[in-house]
Amino acid sequence: MKAMPPPGTAPGLGKFCSVSISAATLGCTMPSDLELLQRYVDAGSQDAFGELVRRHVDLVYSAALRRVGLDAHLAEDVTQDVFAELARRSAKLLDRQALEGWLYTTSRFKAVDVVRRASRRRIRETLLMNANQMVDAAEPDWEQLRPVIDEALDSLGKADGEVLILRYFRNRSFADLARTLSLSEDAARMRSARALERLKAALAKRGIKSTAEALGLILANSAVAAAPFSLAAQVTERVLALAKGGVSAAGTALHAAQTVKIAAGVATLALLLASAATAVYEARAHQRAAVLLARAEKDTAAATTRLDAARSRLKSDQDEAARIASAADAMLAAIEAAKARTAGASDRAGIGRTFAAQHTNAAGLIAGHDIAHNAEKYSALFASLGLAPEKQAQFLALLAQRSDLGLTWYSAPDTGTPTASIAAGTDLLSPDEVAAQLQGLLGDAGYKAYQDYNRMGGAVDLTQKLAGSLYATDASISQAQAAQLVQILAQSSPDYQSGKGLWNTSQVGWDTALANAQTVLSAPQMDALRSLKQTSEYEQAINAAAGQATGQAIDIISASLAAAATAPK
Repeated sequence: MKAMPPPGTAPGLGKFCSVSISAATLGCTMPSDLELLQRYVDAGSQDAFGELVRRHVDLVYSAALRRVGLDAHLAEDVTQDVFAELARRSAKLLDRQALEGWLYTTSRFKAVDVVRRASRRRIRETLLMNANQMVDAAEPDWEQLRPVIDEALDSLGKADGEVLILRYFRNRSFADLARTLSLSEDAARMRSARALERLKAALAKRGIKSTAEALGLILANSAVAAAPFSLAAQVTERVLALAKGGVSAAGTALHAAQTVKIAAGVATLALLLASAATAVYEARAHQRAAVLLARAEKDTAAATTRLDAARSRLKSDQDEAARIASAADAMLAAIEAAKARTAGASDRAGIGRTFAAQHTNAAGLIAGHDIAHNAEKYSALFASLGLAPEKQAQFLALLAQRSDLGLTWYSAPDTGTPTASIAAGTDLLSPDEVAAQLQGLLGDAGYKAYQDYNRMGGAVDLTQKLAGSLYATDASISQAQAAQLVQILAQSSPDYQSGKGLWNTSQVGWDTALANAQTVLSAPQMDALRSLKQTSEYEQAINAAAGQATGQAIDIISASLAAAATAPK
């Protein structure tokens, strides 16, 4: 017999639903985000944390996807990092009123980290590939060296020539070289390296460029060739025959017998040496072939890996494009339906209001996004103006009511005519009306500060990056410091002082900014700001290099895709 639920509960409701049953009512109250977070902190509840992830994963993933250039794989990495940070810092977040703003801000910091790591990884792979190509291209072959190697050796000093011949022509070890030259083994190694560098320089003057390592390998493998098989015996016989003329007549018979014996022994020794030289030469040739084969196999494997990655990325991009197109079609259908229900209303803001009224969840998401984004964006302005919390709330609400902001859909791409616009608020105001009310809220001086602040976009971004890098340290940036730093960065820019805007880090006068920031920031904060300067310059250099390499990258990708299209399935 199936067990009945205890009194006061109802079957089929979620595990986080607090249920009460009376004679006439059934009530269900879902716990808040902070209650779920408290359960996770107190008892390590995986169900509570899983519910938090389910509630906010769309917000975090969408923000991450925009920040990483619609790369779904990177956006998933960012989303995972954000919720991992939420788990690590859960106890410190219990005093917050809401988690959405923190999650949105943390997604930006994590996206910057993930994009930077991906960029550095691609740069390292490119540099490694280019370095391998440079080394391969720098290796001359023996046929290039053979006509000039002796002339280059002759141009060196006697000591350098002797070391090179012993080391690379006779293949003596450093220990043997040290004993022969009465040196320590380290000194023999250093003398050999210096002599090889001088030989490389002498060859460069004769049009042969190489690395010292490649030059040493070629000399060791090719400088000494095996002599003809009978040459040693012939030389021995002729030399001894010439020496025979200097022997006295009394010892002619004895000397002749000795000569025959010596010649036979030398010939036998020469035969053994020739056989050994041939074996050594063949072994070295085999070793060189094995090295070249291993390098070819490694290059082939790397090319296969890149091809597989290109295929995977292409499939992922196609799937993501299909998903976005499907979502866009569904949203467009909803907009068209809303438009039809407005009985021919012509203004897109009115259509947007109708849609928002019928889809309150969408309007709420848009409002939450806009308010969280603007709260972060204008936090330094609030601090500099000393704006009270209630006035901050009025400020954010006014910005959310601008009729020219929000989400806009286009049903006629060929004409560019918007179908509907959904702003965060329901009682929308024109930009001029919002400006007038903001001026009334902030006063003339405060409104001018607001206008100036909007020209400091680059300074605000830099300050937020600095705050993010110090967020989890003991040297975090206060609101007052952030407000002062925004002003310092802006005033260091000639473009800002001339009445233009400060939109990116290349416009910052770093020398002036760093000098003035010392009066506001602590030593650890200054170190972080200098690091941010270096990172900014590094990213500018990377962007410039990426721009120059775009054409080449397109060619490589096109070739990979062409190869993938023709490859056997």
